[in-house]
Amino acid sequence: MIAAFAGLLLTVAPADVADRAAQAHDRLLRFNATVIGRHATKDKQHRQVVWDLQVARPDRVRIAQQIITGRQPYNRSIIVNGSRLMIIDDKLRQYTEQPVKGKTLAEKLKRVGTPLDDLVVAVLDEGGIKKFIEGARKKYKLRTERNAMRSDKYTIAFDSRTGYLQSILQYSGTDIYSWNLGVSGSPPESAFLPPANYAKVKRFKESPAPSATDSKTKSELAKVLNFYDRDRNLTYSTSGTLGTTKAWVTSKGQARESAGGWEWSFSKGNLTVRSSRKKQFFTGKATPGQLESKLARIGGVRTPMLTDLVKGKNPIRRWIGADFRVSHAGTLKIGKDQVGILRSESKDLRISLQYRTKDGAVTQVTVESIERSGRSRLTSQTNFTYSGIGAPIAASQFSMPKPVGYASLPLSRL
Repeated sequence: MIAAFAGLLLTVAPADVADRAAQAHDRLLRFNATVIGRHATKDKQHRQVVWDLQVARPDRVRIAQQIITGRQPYNRSIIVNGSRLMIIDDKLRQYTEQPVKGKTLAEKLKRVGTPLDDLVVAVLDEGGIKKFIEGARKKYKLRTERNAMRSDKYTIAFDSRTGYLQSILQYSGTDIYSWNLGVSGSPPESAFLPPANYAKVKRFKESPAPSATDSKTKSELAKVLNFYDRDRNLTYSTSGTLGTTKAWVTSKGQARESAGGWEWSFSKGNLTVRSSRKKQFFTGKATPGQLESKLARIGGVRTPMLTDLVKGKNPIRRWIGADFRVSHAGTLKIGKDQVGILRSESKDLRISLQYRTKDGAVTQVTVESIERSGRSRLTSQTNFTYSGIGAPIAASQFSMPKPVGYASLPLSRL
């Protein structure tokens, strides 16, 4: 990856590289763009997110997002068309519409609560890339080189021909973050309108249950869905390819997660985030629907089950949708628990759920992507261990005071 960056450092005068990029992006009035964000540790990739943007400045954009690693791709896209905000669901063939206010596209999209990286937001409006570069230069003390700006832990590379910002590489402890930006073509007018055959609804209907191969599968799937349909307190920990976490969630929508050098807590509309690595402490207001967006800045929620439960949604539907075919693959004994296995498959994903037969609590989720050749590739495996189901959780569990020596910052600085 570093070698690829070195190949970009060609012949632009150092003093002009940031201004040239800002001017090049400001000249874009109608364009398509793709932003690919990756998170890895050493040689192991944890997460890849792809944002496809279709933009017509100053007031129209369509954004579709896919999370390639670790979870299903999203099936929804967002459209801002002037003062109209629409969310399109391609599986349900439905869309919602509401008025939206804001001077810029970035301001309007803040109201959606969908996780958008800073680079995605910067691409949207005139002046956005300039502000992004200036912020990175100040924060990371970047020095300017030919077609790049860099420090020991942060590099921005620019296309030598067009001047566009092309890629970013960031090191944070053992974590490696990278972003690639591509710009091309011009979107059609239809990109900013919902499909004519989609139904306009006030609220999306919950996806129907996937098709079960037999009565045994149907009853076992219902058991698993029922476990997470109930509002109750849960305390659990996870381990696997996405790292280890500890999580708490209550029937009243309070939540806390501890993962690596980060911890966050959500209670009564207040979100608190603490970084032990950087000695930083962030606080601010948030809604349940904004949690994933706010926490995307720290690599996202390690257990999306948590934010689904806070929002009152069944997290199992994140792994098994209406287009999956599910079968019961038997039972096995693990420790003291009798564990059942449900296997589900769509055209591009194969998912295995292990669950306790006594109550339906999921103990392991394995996700494999299916290639065009038919071969499968493991993308993630997460193990769940429950230490409390329905048991009281003290209110103090969701109180995260600022440690001595930590810098106090607003959520906007995440």
